[in-house]
Order: sequence, then structure tokens, then C-alpha cells
Amino acid sequence: MVSLKHLGSFAGFLALLLVLACGGDATAIPASVVPDATAPATTAPTTTKPPTGSGSLLRVNLGGEPSTLDPQLASSLLEFSVLRQLSEGLLGFDKRLNLTPLVAAVVPTVENGGITLDGLTYTFKLRQGLIWSDGQPLTARDFEYTFKRALSPDLAAPYSSFFSAIQGGEEYLMAAEAEPAAKARLREALGISATSDDTLVVNLTAPNPTFLQKMALVAASPVRQDVIEEYGTAWTEAGNYVGNGPYILSEWVHQDHITLEANPTYWGPAPKQARIRLSMITDVNAELVAYKAG
Repeated sequence: MVSLKHLGSFAGFLALLLVLACGGDATAIPASVVPDATAPATTAPTTTKPPTGSGSLLRVNLGGEPSTLDPQLASSLLEFSVLRQLSEGLLGFDKRLNLTPLVAAVVPTVENGGITLDGLTYTFKLRQGLIWSDGQPLTARDFEYTFKRALSPDLAAPYSSFFSAIQGGEEYLMAAEAEPAAKARLREALGISATSDDTLVVNLTAPNPTFLQKMALVAASPVRQDVIEEYGTAWTEAGNYVGNGPYILSEWVHQDHITLEANPTYWGPAPKQARIRLSMITDVNAELVAYKAG
């Protein structure tokens, strides 16, 4: 068993720790959760093939239970480390913490037309053929919903202020006491819209030099409106969870373990481990016994 306390060879987790120490959860744990994993390519997505050792199992001790697996509500390293396997946002970071495209086809720049000269409008083009873990198409409209949800004063997401640079975001966040109709108007006025299935346009109130980095946060990972509306807070349970990352949530035995399985609909390279079992051992002695036992 690998412990989060014994991850010397796991470069992805160490990179995550480094960035968190610098003030944020902004890094992507490589899809394969192994040191030699590389940043995702920018080519068109293909259906993931089964991992080479399809019976392989990686055991990791989280050291506790996640309080949530909702990307917009997550706030701890423990939660981020699981969510990086279950979901992917528009952008991520490579091993050197440079921005890299994930769901987005490219990182927007002024040169490629993705950012206007005044720095106020960002256009994200999504990869073609993206699919959720349940086989439904993933579109820019899912991201529009996600960011409007992240800014909702009713959700009170811990990282909501990171997206307040979006036009109308500050006003919407401050509307906790407003009437429902007023909140609906503020939500509709937010400067984020899906202009097509593969195009998301974001308007800011002022230039924001770290906006793209914020789009690589776990909190910027997409969620499905229909799933949340159907299951409410239980949407994060195994059997209900729909994601777009390299793994799917196949089992969550609370206070004991989480099991992840390779996502066959993932656009990127197949994970090298077919399954990951995440234990929640909190006792140091018990953890040591499990670690020695493998």
C-alpha cells in the first residue's frame, strides 16, 4: 500500500503538494498516477483502451475520508487528490506547472485569438467528441452551468471568489439575501456563455493576469446539471457520480475505502492502473502495518 505520507516516487502528488503550498490546488495529477506520466496531448480525443495490465490494482492510503467529492465544494488536499482522477477542467498544469489544455483544445492566448487584446474576453474551444463517464456528450454548456453554479451565493463554494472576475460575478456572489427572482436575473447576466457545443466565451470585468491559472483549479471541473438535479447532494455517491476524468467512482464505502476504475470513455491515454483502492486509515500503527503488507 502506498500512503500519501510515503509518496516520494509519485511525482504527480508531490507537484500537487508544491502548488498547494504556493496557494492553491492548481495542478493536475497525471491520469496514470505514475512518475512517467506525461501531459495530455492536444490532438482530438479517442476512446480509451483498457489499461495494459487490466487486472492491476494500486493501493493508496488517503489518511481520512473526503468530506465531499463535489468539485465546487472540495477544499482539501485529500479531496483534490481524488477529484483529479474523476474530473478534468478546461486546463491543467504539466510537471513544470506550465498551463496545458485538458478539455480545452488549446490554451487561449492573444496570438491564437483566444484572448482579446484588452484582456477582457476569453474563448475556450473544446476538444471534439468529449464524453461523460455515462456516455453522454460533454459540451461547453456543461461548463457554463458549472461556473454559474460555482458563483451561486446559495452554494457558498469555498473557491467561488476565484471566479468573481467574471462579469457580474461579484454582484451574484453578494446576493445571498436577494429574492429568488433577483438571483435568477444576476445569474443570467453573468459574463459566461456557451455559444456552441464546443465554444465557451467568458467576459471579465477587468483584465485578470491569473485567470487562466484559476481555470485549472479543481473547482473549475465540470459537473452535470441533470445529475445534480436528480440526486441532490447524493450525486457524489458511487452509482450516481458522473465525471470526465481518467477514472470513475465505482465504490465508496464511507469511513473505509474508495475504489476507482479506469474510465473507458476518457479522451486521453489509458491509465496504467486499471483500479485504484483508496483506504482511509487514520491510525499511524495500522497504516504502517498495511504499508508493510503492500
